[in-house]
Amino acid sequence: MTIKKIINTFKSLKFCHHDKSGNPVTPYEMLENNTLAYANIDRNDIYELFNFQPKNILDIGCHTGDVGAGLKEKYGSHLNIWGVELNLKAAEIAKLKLDKISTTPIEDISNEEKSNLNLIDTIIMLDVLEHMYNP
Repeated sequence: MTIKKIINTFKSLKFCHHDKSGNPVTPYEMLENNTLAYANIDRNDIYELFNFQPKNILDIGCHTGDVGAGLKEKYGSHLNIWGVELNLKAAEIAKLKLDKISTTPIEDISNEEKSNLNLIDTIIMLDVLEHMYNP
């Protein structure tokens, strides 16, 4: 696949998300705008994946916490969500929405934080693998 073909694919609505107003947003537009635009993407597709009611979720790469906030809205405020986000600007925003935020890579967390992982019943890691050097 050529670079031009890749760019055209990501400009197409085939790989689009929708913002909170229902308008299509392509990954290319999100990159082109160079903003925290991902925070405005509605991820209803994720909410429909659960065939149980989660209690404690670890959201690796939570960005600004919007997916977690949406999960709390869907499943209730009793849902505990711990986010891990390395982007400090995004993590500051996520702190307003989620129960706990760590800016430490998951493999470097403290023993105390590791013991809390035993409470986790669901792990989500959305749009993270493509940012890893050696997944």
